[in-house]
Amino acid sequence: MYTVSLYTVTSAATSPEKDPKSWMLQGSQDCLTWTTLDTRTNERFGWRSFTKVYASRNTTPFSCYRFAVTANGGAATTQVAELELIGDAPISTAIARSAPGCSANTGSTKATDASRTTKWCSDAQHATLVVDLGGQHAINQVMIHHAESGGEAATLNTRDYSIEASPDGKSWARIAEKTGNHDAVTQHTFSPTVASAIRLTIDKPSQSEDHTTRIYEFEVFGKWLGPNH
Repeated sequence: MYTVSLYTVTSAATSPEKDPKSWMLQGSQDCLTWTTLDTRTNERFGWRSFTKVYASRNTTPFSCYRFAVTANGGAATTQVAELELIGDAPISTAIARSAPGCSANTGSTKATDASRTTKWCSDAQHATLVVDLGGQHAINQVMIHHAESGGEAATLNTRDYSIEASPDGKSWARIAEKTGNHDAVTQHTFSPTVASAIRLTIDKPSQSEDHTTRIYEFEVFGKWLGPNH
């Protein structure tokens, strides 16, 4: 699920009669029941392949989004060159605190290096990854790429873990947990939470008796609030 707060609409290279004129941007958790996030009427595009930016003011993550056109410029068909949904990007200043890995070049910082081909590996019991966000953020989503996402066997995907957030790096509160996971990529969304650090604790690192933790990427999403107080 992603929180879309902005979107762009680009007119097609044909005629203004085919441009969308009135529409609704809608979101859904199940792709069946829809919530209207933004409504526009009597919109005009300045020229062909013209891009306009719209704010939806949405703060809720949804699994599905729908662009529902209710009127165009008068043609029998409607055309759009491009529709772009814009949400929060992973926090670029999120960097794991340095800790050794279970082998060369698999230290903790590999979990936050923005590469899906490198991994954090740990043989420690209840391995812990602490990620500093570089200041306080209002976070609302965490995405974890497990062993299978990096090309390893699905049996090596992390099974049980918990995630905690801290506003100051001292006090911690649990914001998400997972037991019995089998997926290559897991995603957790929650109400915006003020945090300057995130902590991932692995309780069962694989689907079998393999005791090695393998995380290819740990991504945190949210908005910058300012330096730590």
